[in-house]
Parts: sequence; structure tokens; C-alpha cells
Amino acid sequence: MQIYFGESLRRLRREKNMTQEQLAQRLNVSFQTISNWERNENWPDLSMLPVLAGLFNVKVDELLGVNEAENERRIQEILTRYENNRIPGEQIKEYTTQLNAMLKEFPSEWRLWRLHFGLMTALGPDDTAERVRERLPEVRMIYDNILENCTIDAIRIDVKGNMCHFLIRIVQRDPENCAAESAEIKRIINELPDLLSSREYKSTMFLPGTQEECKTACQEAIISTVQMLNYMLTHLNGSIEPTVPEYLHTLRTKLALFDLFFPHGDFGKHSTSLMYDWSFIALWHAHADEFDEAFAALHRAVELILAYDKQPPSIVHTSPLLAGLANERVPGYAEFSYTNYLHEMYTDSCYEELFPWPQAFREDPRFAEMLAQLSK
Repeated sequence: MQIYFGESLRRLRREKNMTQEQLAQRLNVSFQTISNWERNENWPDLSMLPVLAGLFNVKVDELLGVNEAENERRIQEILTRYENNRIPGEQIKEYTTQLNAMLKEFPSEWRLWRLHFGLMTALGPDDTAERVRERLPEVRMIYDNILENCTIDAIRIDVKGNMCHFLIRIVQRDPENCAAESAEIKRIINELPDLLSSREYKSTMFLPGTQEECKTACQEAIISTVQMLNYMLTHLNGSIEPTVPEYLHTLRTKLALFDLFFPHGDFGKHSTSLMYDWSFIALWHAHADEFDEAFAALHRAVELILAYDKQPPSIVHTSPLLAGLANERVPGYAEFSYTNYLHEMYTDSCYEELFPWPQAFREDPRFAEMLAQLSK
């Protein structure tokens, strides 16, 4: 059981409108002793606990923060349920009801508010600009509450990112009437810290610890940087059709980047991103009537995903820069079959807009052979 004595003492002292100096005088101890207790650097003697409990008119259990420990367990349970197991559509209402009840019980628990805001700003393919605008007043009310009252920078930054994601749907779906939303997105982005102020960068510079801990911090920062560069390259030519040479160059650059950092092919969860890249390269060659090159690229996409689905939930990198670093599957997708997903992506008509394979390419016997490989 985790004890939250320091947090409880600080809360009870403030509820009594007492300073640390005043409490120290009442207990005939030094001001530094009270400060150490509240930082959980040490605890009082057992004989002092009943005195403190009597002073604040609470039970010793509450003074020790036992209730807080149980509350933390419940909070972690609902956070973990969402983060590690994507909630099926039919259960999302039940989950949201549970989350709302927890928010009423813990109105200042900003981790729950962040999760709540993430669910509120989640978008589906049917969310038009009109539907997003209808939800905006409620979304903005929660957003303003978090920014005005939450003091945890990571949560504030996270909800700002979610707000940008939410507003950009209006910009994309209603480009002629989105001046206000565009201005707000730009304002939010300008408020965010730059790359050199990020946790990943600072951890490589100032994180105290052993040499091994510092090495791990650098490796994790490298992983984040590669992933960020992947997204940047993806959006660099976002308006270019996947059949023009500039798009092919961007994809080749992304693949070269991953080969540079993962020369042993231990891509881990990045395999899913590379799957898309190889598939789009195949599409480019197919439209250029270069079927041999197209099927070579498709073979690489299939090879990556078949290998990825056979991996355990956690792998350890062997490539030199990242050797020893564990790579976990994306939370909630431990049992997800990307092999089946790739088969659907190449055959289902709902993906036709994403992958419009030329008819002659589909009729090539090698296309059926590739699908058979995914069906084994």
C-alpha cells in the first residue's frame, strides 16, 4: 500500500490556514522538519501520529493518506483500462458514465479531465464541420477549465494538442468559413514550447542518474525524434497526389531514415508506419506501369507485417544506437492482427480511395499470390 502522509499533512495544514512555521511551533519541532515531512523525505515518530491526528481532528488512517492510496488505485484502474485496452464501441457509453462519476468524486483530478477531454475531442469519419461546431461549446468549457486551473504543464500541453486536432476538422471540412478556427489553432501552436524545450531533449541534457539511465533517456529521445520526423515527412507533401515523383522521394527518405536508425530491421511498432510507406510506393509504381517494382514494394510491406504480428508484445532492440531498449506494442493493439488489416486494406472497397490499384495490376497473378500470403 502506498502512503501519502506528506500530501495529507500539507492538505490538512492548509485547511487549518496554518503555515509550516506555525505548525512547527505547535509541535515544538523545527520548520525544516515540517518541510521534510511534507516532501516525504522522512516521517515523524509513531508517537507523533496521534498528536497530529488530534490536532487536525482526523483519524490516523486519513493522516497517513490511506484513503488517498485507495483513491489512486481506482484512478489508475480507469486510466489503465483506456490506455492499455481500446474500449469497444458498445462499451464506450458505460466507460464514459464511469469516468463522469469519477470526475464528480475527484473534481480536481486533472489526469481524469485529460482523458475526458480526449474522448470529447475524438473524431470519426462522419463528423462534419457542422457537427464539430455543435460540440465546440462543451469542448471549450472543459478546455478553459483545464487551462485555468490545472498546473501540470504536460496535461495543459496535451489538451492544447487535442484542441488543435478538434478544430482542424472544421478547417478541413469548411475551408471558406474557418477564419476564427484557423486563427485559434495558430495561437495555440504559438503558445507551445519549441523542440529544444521538450522533455525528451532536456532529459538527454540534465537528467540525473547512472550512465545506464542517461543512455536509456537518450535512446527514448531518439525513438521519439524518429517518430516525429516520420510525421513531419508524412505531412511535408500532404497535398501532393501519391502518383507524382515528389511523393515517392518523400517516402524513400522516410524509409532511409528508419534504415539508418534500425539497421538490424528491429523496427518494432514502427513496422505499421513502414507498411503504409511501402504500400504507397507500390501504388506509385503500379500507376507508372512498373509492376515488377510495385510487387517488390508490396512484398516488403507484407514481409514487415507478417513479422510484426509474430513478435511478442515487447521486443528489445539490437540495432547499435538503440541496443537494449525495450519497444512495446501500441497500447490496446496487443491482440490486433495487422495481417488481416493489410488484407482488408488491399481488397475492401472502402479503401479504394486510399489505394486505387489499376485494374491491370489487380489482374496480375502476383496480386492474388500476395493476398494468399496474407490469408495463411
